[in-house]
Amino acid sequence: MIDKSGIRSLFAIDNLPEEVEEQNKARAEVMARLNVKPDNTLQAAGTPLDLPKINFDNLKPAAAAPIKEDPYSDAAIKKDVQNKIAKNRAKGRDRYAGMSKNDVVIAEIMKDEAEEKLKNMGYNKKTVTGPAKNKKNFLRGSIVVDQNHPDGFRLTDDQDLYDIYGKDDTIRYIQEMAYKYDDVPIKDAVKPYDPMNKATYPSNPAQAAALKSYQKLYDRLTPLQKKQIVKAKNGGLISNYKKQFRKP
Repeated sequence: MIDKSGIRSLFAIDNLPEEVEEQNKARAEVMARLNVKPDNTLQAAGTPLDLPKINFDNLKPAAAAPIKEDPYSDAAIKKDVQNKIAKNRAKGRDRYAGMSKNDVVIAEIMKDEAEEKLKNMGYNKKTVTGPAKNKKNFLRGSIVVDQNHPDGFRLTDDQDLYDIYGKDDTIRYIQEMAYKYDDVPIKDAVKPYDPMNKATYPSNPAQAAALKSYQKLYDRLTPLQKKQIVKAKNGGLISNYKKQFRKP
């Protein structure tokens, strides 16, 4: 063994080969007892590498970090206004109920922009031929003035008869169908007011049901159809009934 003390320690003198070999054997024996492989141990050439198996099917891409929307951006402000309008509609309130003036101005600007965009796409609001927003639910068919009918007119469409009578007044519905196809007289209709007959009072259950059915029918008539029945013998039945009725 070379003595590295004194001045010899200043020179880079390697250990003797025999000494290096003994140190390596001693180190290998200790590592073998500890069951530890040296870091610089290489596998023999031609042998497969002992690597852990990776299942690439189970690998998932890293989730993208959520992008926070600027609450003061144009898109965020418009979205907030739209949410407020949607909440008002859901609660049956006015479109701009409870909204600030700034929100209302933004909503009107958005509305104008949407209308302009639709116009550019070929949709003109003034030339829309669809039904009006609050248009009444008129009858499907027409009416025919009929002096033999207690109302002074009758319906021509079976679906209209069902809509008016079939859901709430089945007895009257059966009578209307029998009258239309078999000329069977109708009994449960509005009776002309007679102060001497309590059966003609609106407090009478039968008279009240008949009045309710007639009013339901009358509300679904077009203005032209209402003029048509006013000219009939029993036309304007409801208005005449209200004028004639007086509490006893």
